[in-house]
Amino acid sequence: KIILGISVCTLVANVVLNITLTQLIGFSGAALATVGVILLQAYLTLQFTSKQINIPIRNLFPWKAIAILIGINLTGGVLVFTIVRLLRLGTDATGILTAVGIGIAWVALYALVLRKRLMKLWRSMNRLEGPHE
Repeated sequence: KIILGISVCTLVANVVLNITLTQLIGFSGAALATVGVILLQAYLTLQFTSKQINIPIRNLFPWKAIAILIGINLTGGVLVFTIVRLLRLGTDATGILTAVGIGIAWVALYALVLRKRLMKLWRSMNRLEGPHE
């Protein structure tokens, strides 16, 4: 019942905020409203669930790791956006291929930054599988 109530309240909030923010800042307002309401709904549902299972919300997820990944992704997004704008890439084949190349370079850099964590996860998954016959 409570999760249904959270869903209904956030649905109403989403409609109201979509209308209000679309009037104020255009279509970006609708996107901003939807993202904000989805985050609110996720937080409220997580808060309720943590109380139901008697585990503090801070122990449910690796919050520090999530914050680091968000920071890395925001930095990369701003960097790629800035490079694409500075190069004034268009929508022709050259512009699209250049933008894709910048994206691939970002993924490679991202993998280098997270290499230790990825390797640890890879080894952990391989230990869980056991030998194949």
